[in-house]
Amino acid sequence: MKKFFDFFCTAAAVVLFAASAQAAIFQYSDPECDSFTLADSGSGVFIISCVKDGGGPDPNAPTDCMASADPTFFAFGVTPAQPTIAMTCVGNASDTTTYTWTRTSFTGDGAPTASFSGASFSDSLPGNTGDADIVYVYTGQACNGASCASPSTASVTMVKQGGSGPTTPSAPTSCVLNLSVTNLPNTGGNVTLTASSCAGTDANTTYQFFKNGTSLADPATSVTHVINLPANTTSSPVTSNFYVKVCNGALCMDTATKSVTVAAGSGGGGTLCAQYNVVYDGTLAKGTQREQTGMGAMQVFVGSFVAAQSGSGVGSAITLTSGLPGNYTVTISTQKCDFRPRDETGVAGPLVRSSMSSMPSAGYSIGSASGNLTAGQTYYINLIPGNGSGVNSCAQGRCDVRISHK
Repeated sequence: MKKFFDFFCTAAAVVLFAASAQAAIFQYSDPECDSFTLADSGSGVFIISCVKDGGGPDPNAPTDCMASADPTFFAFGVTPAQPTIAMTCVGNASDTTTYTWTRTSFTGDGAPTASFSGASFSDSLPGNTGDADIVYVYTGQACNGASCASPSTASVTMVKQGGSGPTTPSAPTSCVLNLSVTNLPNTGGNVTLTASSCAGTDANTTYQFFKNGTSLADPATSVTHVINLPANTTSSPVTSNFYVKVCNGALCMDTATKSVTVAAGSGGGGTLCAQYNVVYDGTLAKGTQREQTGMGAMQVFVGSFVAAQSGSGVGSAITLTSGLPGNYTVTISTQKCDFRPRDETGVAGPLVRSSMSSMPSAGYSIGSASGNLTAGQTYYINLIPGNGSGVNSCAQGRCDVRISHK
């Protein structure tokens, strides 16, 4: 045995042994005790209790005594830490009951062993600037004269530098749900959901994403979730509502709901294109052009393109190659055959709509500002002679045009 610390009263003893690979021998006697019991309370603390007259505890001793510490831990850097240590006994305690204590540091380089008295007291501990937690054990005993209760222990931990300690959980606050897009073309697409701006979260916080009140996946520690919204073949826009539940254990908060709208269906069978004769339905990427001849009053040219990652440009410029001049309408929309009034959200109409003109152009920008195109999304350049009302604006009854996407 390397060393030991002992604590005595008439009817019992507490023996604290340091860690050792060797056996330890400790002798203790009390003439008022008929026999003794030995109990291992853990952390190297062994409790020797006195048994008197018939094998029962001393009838005059305090009973059911319990030591406590408040708080039980302090984070690194708190100087000084001042825990309150107290002893509460259920029976046989009075104003004349005495309380004695020993403080011992079991791990780390803590304050030296010290003694205290009283039913409760405040200790002063230095901050922990080391790289290991320091655990202080307070062993107390209540006595009525020579009749003492069994010792009871409480501990206080000074958390190591950089440690977090056992915190009291609370619900996260201030979380916001961000969406990568709020509007999609009728072809649908991916939406990235991200929980951000949260306070009171850590590596164990979980995030559960919901669409229209239904969970998209089990709670996980990832702050993002990607969902693919399918193409919309109906005649009306489809809106999906999203929120995220952020939890620390059973304590949670829900973010405000945000929405993504998939535009109404289009194409030959869609309501927007159903009233027209689509003479071209293909790509018209930036930097390309296409000639279209013989267009009539209800014939529509549809050229698709994917918005670049950044920048701006002229959406389309129309040049007549034959026939007499006429008037045309050009739009840029998330839907084909969209000649409705302009809507800067792109949901109830095209994002860009030219004036009725013989040489119309439709410029656009890509970015987050209202009315701009979103990088990576598919859009349609829609061209029709006239304004879509059925009146042919070309003097010879046909329109031959070259459509350039500059």
